[in-house]
Amino acid sequence: MGDTPLLDGLFESARAEFLAEVSKFPKSQRYDPSKIETIDDVYIEVMKIQNEQKKTKTLAALKRIEPFLNGLKEYFSAVDTFAQIKPEITCIVWGTLRLILQFANSLVTAFQKLIALLSDIGNILPNFKRYIQTGIFDNNDQVKRIMTLFYRDILDLHLEMLRFFSHRGLHMVLEALWPKFRTKLATIQENIGKHQSLMTSNVTFEHFLQALEHRQLSLKQYDEQRNLIINTELNEFREVLSSPLCLSRFQTSIENMTMGTGDWLFQDPVFTDWRNSDSTGQRCLCIQGIPGSGKTTLSARMIQKLQKDGETVLFSFLSHDKPSLGSSVRLLHSLLFQALVRHRDSVSAIYAAYNGDREKFNGDVEYNKDLFCSVIEVSGPAYIIIDGLDEIEEGRRKSLLKTLIEVVDLCGNIKLLISSRKEHDILQTFCARAVSLVINERNSKDIERYMEQQGEEWTDELRRYGADETECNELRNELQKVVIKADGMFLYAKLVVSIAKSQVDLEGIRYELTNLPDGLDQVYGRVLSRIQKNSYASKILQWLACAKTPLTELQLLQALLIKPSMSDFLGSRRTALLNLRQACGPIIEIHNDTVRFAHFTAYEYLFGKQSNNFLSHQNGHLEALYVSLTYLCFTGFDDIFSPELESVDTGLLRNRVLAGDFILFRYATQFWLDHAQVLGRADAQMTDALCDLVARFYRDRGQLNEDNDLESGIDPFIADFQSFNLNPTTRQTLSASARFHHRLKYGHISPQDEWTLEDPTVMSLGLRNFQLFLETMIEDCEKSSHAQECHCEKLKNMYGASIFRCKWPLCLSNSTGFNSSSEKKRHEQSAHRGRFICSEASCQYHYFGFSSSNQLAKHKSAVHVPKSQVSGSSEELEPLSTEDLLTILEDAVFHDQIEQTVNIIQLITERQELASIDFNLLLQIAAWRSRTCMVETLMPFSPKLMRDRQIQQVLCNAIYIAVELGNSLTVRALLTFGLNPKTTCKPAAHTKLLNLYFRPRKIQHTSHFRGRLGYDLITFARNKNDDALVEVLCNFGFKPTKLTFHGMIRDAFRQQQDLSAFSARWRELITDQKNFVSQGVKLALEEPNPAVLGFWLQHGADPNLRSIEVCGQSRYLPTVWYGTEVSLTPVEYVMSRLGHGLQEIPGPGLIEVISLLVQYGAKDPKKVSWKDRDIRGRKFKETNAKEMNEEDMKDIIDRGFGRVEEYFGRPWDEIFLAMQAGQDLEPYMS
Repeated sequence: MGDTPLLDGLFESARAEFLAEVSKFPKSQRYDPSKIETIDDVYIEVMKIQNEQKKTKTLAALKRIEPFLNGLKEYFSAVDTFAQIKPEITCIVWGTLRLILQFANSLVTAFQKLIALLSDIGNILPNFKRYIQTGIFDNNDQVKRIMTLFYRDILDLHLEMLRFFSHRGLHMVLEALWPKFRTKLATIQENIGKHQSLMTSNVTFEHFLQALEHRQLSLKQYDEQRNLIINTELNEFREVLSSPLCLSRFQTSIENMTMGTGDWLFQDPVFTDWRNSDSTGQRCLCIQGIPGSGKTTLSARMIQKLQKDGETVLFSFLSHDKPSLGSSVRLLHSLLFQALVRHRDSVSAIYAAYNGDREKFNGDVEYNKDLFCSVIEVSGPAYIIIDGLDEIEEGRRKSLLKTLIEVVDLCGNIKLLISSRKEHDILQTFCARAVSLVINERNSKDIERYMEQQGEEWTDELRRYGADETECNELRNELQKVVIKADGMFLYAKLVVSIAKSQVDLEGIRYELTNLPDGLDQVYGRVLSRIQKNSYASKILQWLACAKTPLTELQLLQALLIKPSMSDFLGSRRTALLNLRQACGPIIEIHNDTVRFAHFTAYEYLFGKQSNNFLSHQNGHLEALYVSLTYLCFTGFDDIFSPELESVDTGLLRNRVLAGDFILFRYATQFWLDHAQVLGRADAQMTDALCDLVARFYRDRGQLNEDNDLESGIDPFIADFQSFNLNPTTRQTLSASARFHHRLKYGHISPQDEWTLEDPTVMSLGLRNFQLFLETMIEDCEKSSHAQECHCEKLKNMYGASIFRCKWPLCLSNSTGFNSSSEKKRHEQSAHRGRFICSEASCQYHYFGFSSSNQLAKHKSAVHVPKSQVSGSSEELEPLSTEDLLTILEDAVFHDQIEQTVNIIQLITERQELASIDFNLLLQIAAWRSRTCMVETLMPFSPKLMRDRQIQQVLCNAIYIAVELGNSLTVRALLTFGLNPKTTCKPAAHTKLLNLYFRPRKIQHTSHFRGRLGYDLITFARNKNDDALVEVLCNFGFKPTKLTFHGMIRDAFRQQQDLSAFSARWRELITDQKNFVSQGVKLALEEPNPAVLGFWLQHGADPNLRSIEVCGQSRYLPTVWYGTEVSLTPVEYVMSRLGHGLQEIPGPGLIEVISLLVQYGAKDPKKVSWKDRDIRGRKFKETNAKEMNEEDMKDIIDRGFGRVEEYFGRPWDEIFLAMQAGQDLEPYMS
């Protein structure tokens, strides 16, 4: 026993290492070492599990783990013969084993695998009982030390099993991760075998040290290999999940930040309470602020600070110019990638889930939410910071907020911060459950610090130009006045300084700083007055607003060079000689060569009535389409559009590439049709000049294709181009292109390179040719080791650093690209090559495949039912009974076998048994399977059997399935065939489809599949955030419900749409009834939203309305007193909210609401007797349940009037008269 202290130390160090690893687990999965457990506790757990499994009939053969339990028991008995082993050494083994059994028991498949695993390990454990019998431990200290290595092996096994079976998302990744997990265990089992061989050899202390070193080395080698795999998986995820734009905006904000900005926040009690809260406390914080108050900068500062403190921070900067980031799935992907970078242990699990079901991964919010939470639960506390939520469309942000709140509820270790303006829906959804912090009331020191820095830098510069100290001091003093005038608006201060700096002399600077503008609108007005003199400025800004993806500086400059009359570039210039910053002033910014609006408010101003609609979206899309089509028709591009690229003059083509001819080429080829579709949906007819240009484009760049002939069939995209209806040929060719782009987007294209032949134009071919040629130029230069006259840097400056693109159109890396050919090849090998490919040519997995045969087998059994063995020829079908034909017909529709479908229907028709065909079910199958051609095939047969009402019902049943799946092509086909927008049909229960197809495949479905849907198609599509489908339905004459339409009006204003076209489309609905307009006023007042209010007042709303008809009953405007209705006018309603404190201090938006009401004829409420008010419910109650009387109510309304008087520094009578006269009122500055 002389070696006992050493042995105790070896056991204790192994235990300490194990506990150190376990401490990294989430609390819910962590082993508690304070519990003293024995093997009896494991047996009790085993019996408990057995009893549970008997009830659920999932009994596993638990006797199979006895060899493992006996092996562990014999091991400790053997150790006990030569060392006084402490209870904490043994209990850690029994306690973790019991925990592993508990975790695995939550999933039947996992438990069965664990039992088999423990059985295998039990069979390879040494016979420790025999060691005792042979007396091997007598006077042999080295063998005793070897026994401590077994203890380490056992703990290694338990650690890996605990890590694997405690994974929250195990049900999603079990099969995919199992081989990797077994590989790790194989390494540990190999160590057990080596240690067993040492027991019976002439072991020395050196052997013990070598064994210890070998164990550490083998585990290290495994970890290194795993790290390489994780790096590869993470790199692939970087292409799929990451959001470079978010990182770019974060870095830009940090770079432009003044030292000390936001320091006040970290001492603010609201912020500190939120940061220090536990899982039961307040974990949601809402950072609010007026436009331009510095919310984005403050968000970046918070991220920087929390990261510096070692916290896990997941963030996203949402933006109006990148709306795709606002989808719930896209945001979860971005946050998930950031979490994986911090917690690499989860990478393989998520990678397995990604490969296991890419359809769900790419589109299912619930699936991605579960994956994200599974990572967060094991990664420890984390902060989620989302900035710019107000910049995305209301429907999307509502869905996104719902998802984020659910994540917070599911993960107790998450704290959520949203930074946004005070939008009504955000206040209602998020701020109601969050603590709020208004930054424009607290950021004056930040603005002051910024102005001091600007003053120092500016005066230093002016001194170099001859300014004296008196002038510099004068400048500093004037800048301090800007701080006061800014009143919490950071952007105001920045813009004013920028305008002042642009002046050429001190007199100009003095004028700008002593005549400060009032608010952002006046600041932008000064910028606008200057840039209006530059003919290029409006073109630049319209391009920025309407571009379908952010443009580089060179792309913009090339677009500005192109004129409608050009047939090729003139001379050597390929870009306009123009300084974009000088042309547009401070309302744009250029970062990493990308040009965008400096702030969302600039975009709002330029396209809003504040600037008298200086810019128009329609004009922007017209400019983009004119430029794109003119450019693509350049004669210099004839070679790149050639189907035989190898036969063209490569020297000439190379010179054109180097000259920069193709700078705008990728954008123009990819997005010209998007601009045409926007214009095609406008109410105004397109000009002859544009139609001639489109016709010339198809004449020069069209290609013949049998699939493009739509004259004989249904043309589902023709409604997208209604403004071209005076030119039917042009309209039809545009529709053919739209159809191709839709098929390309969803992967319904030919294999490999043949898909370019399906394009009605040669754009796809030209883009592919250009990409291949450009990549070849770079690769050839690399092969020659970048010899003399290397042009690589020049090419990257013109065409972007990520020149190499994945060849698969559906892949994200086809858009984002790679910096080198080696990265591209690695991506294509890992993502698209060497995988198990689905044999169905129409399936997206025919191109992308699966990472294992098991995944492919699951996919085929779930999605691709074996096809009928009948070939479909008339000769083979003739002998079959009608009953058999109906079975084969259903199978043919399911598998998109059009010829066989037609043959069967014709044969049944000849037998005069057409009535036996269930066209209702067949159309539902076709709509579900996204088979537009099949829908077009079935529809002509239906009228022969059904009356109009029956047809409408059948079409209705099918279209709801197509809308649910977002299949706009099928929706168009059903609408084109004749679904009446005025039909009163509602979708019936899809019982057959559910029972025969959905339930056997465990396909999730929404309530309307069971006949429970109670709203119209437009509402249904809008609730799914599918704007494209809403547009399709509207184009075919469907009308929204009143409530849905009000939401569309709000969204139209927020997205700066052209409301003249909007109101023209819906004139019949708007003027349908007075009450509908009144309802719009009510909703506009509740936000409040002056733009929407103005819209309804223009369309006849009564500014003095007191009641609204709801469900046949007269109802008053809602009041701030619960249980009480009072017939207040709109002006009084606003005043009651002001007086009650539900509305902020009067600002420009609220004053505009009051002013609009007065200008459109609102009466002065102070001159109307209170007796004229009708009151329903005399027991007035506020939110605190305090009873009120009429005097209290009048006092609150009068308090509202008082706040308005205080704002203007004038009595209400004067204010009312000034508003009636349309005068501009300035706020009173005390």
